[in-house]
Amino acid sequence: MDPIGREQRFPVDAGVFDDASSWVYVWRTEDGEVAYVGATWMPPKVRAWLHVHHDDPDIGRIRAHHPDLVDQHIEVVAFEVPGWIPRQDVKAALTAILAAEEPDPALPRDVIEAAVAIAARLYEAR
Repeated sequence: MDPIGREQRFPVDAGVFDDASSWVYVWRTEDGEVAYVGATWMPPKVRAWLHVHHDDPDIGRIRAHHPDLVDQHIEVVAFEVPGWIPRQDVKAALTAILAAEEPDPALPRDVIEAAVAIAARLYEAR
């Protein structure tokens, strides 16, 4: 039996991940409640780690603004967003939808469709 687990390879060019993507992610509690919605270009696991461990409250947002979540079992669900769709707009639309509000009607159709698709996946997984 091979004693080594998974292997990952990823390109880094001058300190930048060449495979950086757009992600929208949701922190959920054990009972399925949404605790936080975020958006990032970096791998979601890296961003989640920074949320909990970084001292700067603008980077370690969970640690700074939701310290009660640090000691709980949390599930982070991340969704890759196509590069042509602005992830921050998807985050804003998704946040509105999860709060049972209408997304900003000025947002482009593909942004709203992405947010609706993410919300649907989250509700299915409950």
